[in-house]
This record gives sequence, C-alpha cells and structure tokens, in this order.
Amino acid sequence: MPTSSLGTVSSEVVDTVPDFPFAAYVGVVRAYTTEITDNSKVSSELQEPHVAQCMKERGFTYSPQFFEDESSDWDMFPNGAVLHLPTLLNAREEVVKTGYGMFTAPELSLQTEAETENSNYRKSLSPAARDQYDLALLGYLSPYDPPDPNIPESCRQKAMREHPSPPVEETNKDLYWQQYGQLALAMDELVSWRVSEDLRVAVLNAEWNACMSKQSYDLTSGNLYSRSNVSPWAAYTRALRTKANGQLGESWFNYQFEQTTPLDERSLLGTPQELEIAVADFDCREETDYLNRFAQVQIELERTFVEKNKKQLDAMLAFAEQYPADR
Repeated sequence: MPTSSLGTVSSEVVDTVPDFPFAAYVGVVRAYTTEITDNSKVSSELQEPHVAQCMKERGFTYSPQFFEDESSDWDMFPNGAVLHLPTLLNAREEVVKTGYGMFTAPELSLQTEAETENSNYRKSLSPAARDQYDLALLGYLSPYDPPDPNIPESCRQKAMREHPSPPVEETNKDLYWQQYGQLALAMDELVSWRVSEDLRVAVLNAEWNACMSKQSYDLTSGNLYSRSNVSPWAAYTRALRTKANGQLGESWFNYQFEQTTPLDERSLLGTPQELEIAVADFDCREETDYLNRFAQVQIELERTFVEKNKKQLDAMLAFAEQYPADR
C-alpha cells in the first residue's frame, strides 16, 4: 500500500509524460543527501542529563532523551520524476478503497518512553506554563521567531555550549554539501514551491478548486498555501483534519503539530469521510487534466533551470564519479 508523502509522484504521470529534465541528476542528489549519519547517541549522552538538571532548576520536570545514531531520511527526490502533490493511485476504484493511502500513525512506534513522558507532562501544563516550558527547554516558542536577546539561554542551548558534540568524521557527502549543497537545495525548492507558484498552476488550481466546490468542499480555510491558490494539498489537509468521528478538527499547520494535535488528526485513518475527499480530489484532477498540466509546467521550469546551471550540474556529476557517496 503506498503512503502519502511530500514529493511522491503518481505512477500515471510517469507513464504519460516525457522524462523530467532533473531525472539525469536526481540519482546523484539522492545519493549524497540520504543516509547521512549523525552522532545523536554520543551527543545525547553528553547533554541530556544536563538538560534535565537545568529544567529541574527552572521548576520543570524533564526526562533525558537518549538517541541512537541516525541516518537522515530527507529524500529530496524519492522517485526521480517528482511532482510535489499528494499521491493518489491512478485507478478510481482503488482510490475509493485506499484514499490517499496512509491509514496508521507510524510516528507512534518511533516515540521513546522519555519522549512520551515529556509530551504528557507538557500537555498537563496550562497554556502559559507550556510557553514557559518551551522557552526554558528550547529558547523560543516557534523556530521561525527571530532571535530575542531578552530570552535567557535555554537549557538545551546551555548543554550544547558546555558539552559540545564531538566532531563527525568528514565524508564525501559532507564535501558534496560544501560544494553543491546550494545547487541541490535550489533544485528541491523548484520542485517543492516554484512550480506551485507559477501562474499557469494558479489557473489550474482555480479550475480544480471550482470542481471541488461543486462537490460541496470549501477548501479556502486552513490551506497550506493561500486562499487564492487552493491546490490538492488543501484536500489532503482536509482529510488529515477529519477526525475518526467524521468531524473536522482545527488546522494543524504549526511547528508543535505532534505535541498539540490529537492522534486521529495526525494520520489518515481510512474513514468514509476521508475516502470521499480523496475520491473527489481524484475526479477533479481527472476533469482538469491536473497531473499532466502540472507536470508540463514543471518540465518547462526544470528545463530552464538545467540550461542556466548546466556547467555546475555537469561538475556535480563529475564530482560523483571522483568522490563516491559511500566513502
């Protein structure tokens, strides 16, 4: 069963449109941007006891969270030719049964006992105390807030300063990021955002949204992008916000999503209401020829990017030949 994920392309698109210009390069980008091992285990053993002591001194309870070394799961281009759209199977009868395809909450199996204790403790606090807890632990209420010199050094910042992580042995992947990281990020930004911001896609989204409106779905609120450019992501968001009882939950786009949103709004549960949204999305994509029109815009933007950056892209391929990603 497929799962819905950022950047996953429908198999229908692969069968019906030419190769994407990025296809010649995404293999290299993926090789150097996945499975980058960090030193989480050693760092957490050094720092977490001090974080817990600091939080105690500030009047809060905190259980040290110890981690194993991890490999990054950030995959810019999981299928090569990628459309930044929620995945739907290309047969309506399958969408009727599977919707967007994700039924469980896999993040629960990854949560450690300490994470659960800390999450439950934080939820037990009043909203005001919860903000003070976040400031004490992290030093901010949102990672998007600009630095505030009036906020004292947080416990985690203090632990990292006094007990810094040991250096990680540099690999060819690190060297790649030094030389071609900005290029890879620009490619990812084009796929993830620039295509959706194109005026032709705005026109396409307006047609798709009109179709969804005819099916009684008002998707202008709680939208990931903007009220004026409602895309299939708004339908996917609506499905996620639909609770197990069929009622619509609050918009969950905030950095504390996993801490503040009920479990039945974190994952698609396969309820009839969620499946109906996916089927409506499928029908409106069909009516507007959405996937192919979206793909053609992306192909054109990718082609322009490749023509403009051909010298650097070719140098990146040569780098991969000389410095293999597994060394």
